[in-house]
Amino acid sequence: MPVLHIHITKREELDMSIYSAVKPQKMVLRNTVVKLTDNAKNQLSHSNSHFYVDISWLGHSSMSNRNNHHHCTVFADTSKNDTITFCNWLFHVPRVDRQFSVKVYAADGTSDPMFLADHNAATAMIESIDLVFDYENSTRG
Repeated sequence: MPVLHIHITKREELDMSIYSAVKPQKMVLRNTVVKLTDNAKNQLSHSNSHFYVDISWLGHSSMSNRNNHHHCTVFADTSKNDTITFCNWLFHVPRVDRQFSVKVYAADGTSDPMFLADHNAATAMIESIDLVFDYENSTRG
């Protein structure tokens, strides 16, 4: 089964690229990994320990919310630097183009989640977020 691994290190990754487009099909988000900085433990509370990952191709999938955002919610255990979440979230994705954009929002849905690559080490809270999808057919789409 082919795997699509998205490694996010900035609040806005506007030119993410993959080897080839993925044709329309079901995709399953198998796990997420959120790597926090040491700073995050002091700055994040349990109530704001989640982030919204908005991926451009999810906008055409079977998933959206009342604010017309098309995103995944990822959670972070603020007592640890790394949070690995295993899940089996099914998405009906029409197509994943070779290039796409990813944006990450803090728990309030609008503010900057403070990635290490975007801010200095004293204020940064997130080192990276990884999303691992698998899908059935790797035929070029």
